[in-house]
Amino acid sequence: MNKLPINLPNIFENEHLYGYVSRLCLLNGILDSNSIQKGIMGCNKALAALPLFKESTHELAIFISDKFSLPLADVFTRHTLLGLFRHNIDPTVLRKVVAKDYSRKTVISLEQTEVYWGKAWRYCPCCVEEDKVQHGTAYWHVEHQLPTSLTCYKHVKTTLEYKCQKCGLVTTNLGCKPIPTAQCEKCGHTHESMSLHLNRDQKSIQESGFRLFNDTSNFDSSMQYYMLDVDSIVRSREDISESLELRYKELDDSFFDWLSESELTVYFGHDSSIGTVQSLRAHRMVRYSGRAKLLYVLLWQRYFYHLRQTAKQ
Repeated sequence: MNKLPINLPNIFENEHLYGYVSRLCLLNGILDSNSIQKGIMGCNKALAALPLFKESTHELAIFISDKFSLPLADVFTRHTLLGLFRHNIDPTVLRKVVAKDYSRKTVISLEQTEVYWGKAWRYCPCCVEEDKVQHGTAYWHVEHQLPTSLTCYKHVKTTLEYKCQKCGLVTTNLGCKPIPTAQCEKCGHTHESMSLHLNRDQKSIQESGFRLFNDTSNFDSSMQYYMLDVDSIVRSREDISESLELRYKELDDSFFDWLSESELTVYFGHDSSIGTVQSLRAHRMVRYSGRAKLLYVLLWQRYFYHLRQTAKQ
């Protein structure tokens, strides 16, 4: 951390740790900040989980913790997506990650969540303007990067922007865009806020993500609590003459149809591509249950809730 610039501003509430580094470089006049950011963050894609466990990222978190008198666990859970990803991680491993004597040998197995905005950094145009008035600058909010989020956590009807509305430029590297701005750095187009009225299912998924991210329970709670017993449901079907493979296929078909009807395919961009997300399929959710992506678990949970409600009617 001795390579960090001297001008160290406070880290804002809900500011992403990587966003703080990029803003730090901007404030210190480091125009070509890629080298610093790459050294500290490596791949700083918004939804990438593994860079959180780089030794350099851990050193940065300790530095921020000491500098601003913040608990190290809070730096990770409030200023990175570990606040959400932690529900996918075994508690014993998680405690090692947030300890000061963290070892890079700690094995973490997390995969990129497949959503239509990919690895892009997202922002709320309304928050950009409010932050400029309140703090004098915009900054990258952690909760805008949650894979469960479609709209802003503060401005619930404002769509999160991930690309230029005119030229389509996508921000995947904070070295190129240290703070969110309403004006595209490539074509100069000024983004206007767009509204999205969430339906009941979309709202449920988004609120579940917020709730899990803001979960203040200790690290003994993990993804195990949110596991799905898909296998038992499939095996309990009355028609025992069907093969297990066929039962899984029928469950998948029904699930994907419901995703489309509920407009939850918005997370994946196009209805035609939803079936290609192999890790969403029931047998994959069972086989790799310990590594199931939290968004996908929430979608399946909502689907089973739908089935229960339908059965009551």
